[in-house]
Amino acid sequence: MNRMYTQEEFIEAINDYSEFSPKQKVILILLLKVAINNVAKVTISYIHQETNITKATISSTLSFLSKKGFIAIKEQKGNRFTGCEIVSSKLHEILMHYHIKK
Repeated sequence: MNRMYTQEEFIEAINDYSEFSPKQKVILILLLKVAINNVAKVTISYIHQETNITKATISSTLSFLSKKGFIAIKEQKGNRFTGCEIVSSKLHEILMHYHIKK
């Protein structure tokens, strides 16, 4: 039987995940918080406004998260990022690492 995890449990696991920098964690957590059905419809400007992280860092973090398989960038207007899908299997992987360490 699959257990349903709360957003708070995912956030706790992300914050504990050693493979992310502090700013990468902040950005992934923001995406998780604004996502509906694992789809976050946001722009780089919105992320910058909410986190005060530079747009260059946000862009490189989104690219990193995409290359590592944590998000799938599907929402774009030309070259402009307008959202992504959070890959739930990768979030569960982070959660499993967290529970093993606990």
